[in-house]
Formats: sequence, C-alpha cells, structure tokens
Amino acid sequence: MSIATDQISQIMGHKAKDLMTQLQNTVTRPDVADPSIMAQVQYFTHQLYSTIGLQSAILDVYKKINQVIIQRI
Repeated sequence: MSIATDQISQIMGHKAKDLMTQLQNTVTRPDVADPSIMAQVQYFTHQLYSTIGLQSAILDVYKKINQVIIQRI
C-alpha cells in the first residue's frame, strides 16, 4: 500500500510542479493584465489547487483503507 501512496504522491507532485511552472510563466508575461491572460492565471491556479486537494483526498482514502485492513487482521 505504501508503494501506491508513493506513486500517487510522485505523479501528483509532478502534475503540481508542471502547473506551477505554467502559472509562473503566465504571471511573468508583460501582458498579464490582458483579460485572456488573467483567465489563464485563474485556470492554472484553480487546476493547481484542485490537484493538491485531490492528492490529499486520495491519500486520506488510502490511510483509511489501511486502518480498516489493520483492524481486521
């Protein structure tokens, strides 16, 4: 079970890192005040928070599954 959680953390970590890079690249654009660029900033920010929240939720489920398995043993 720990291998699965490590893999989830790694995959989601890479996804979050990619989103953070895209967000940083978008924020540093000279035309960042343009409404379409601001929409991209909002999109990447939302995706980043969603990715982090999803990782946390998945890991919580794995912890609960582990607890149930341990209780039944």
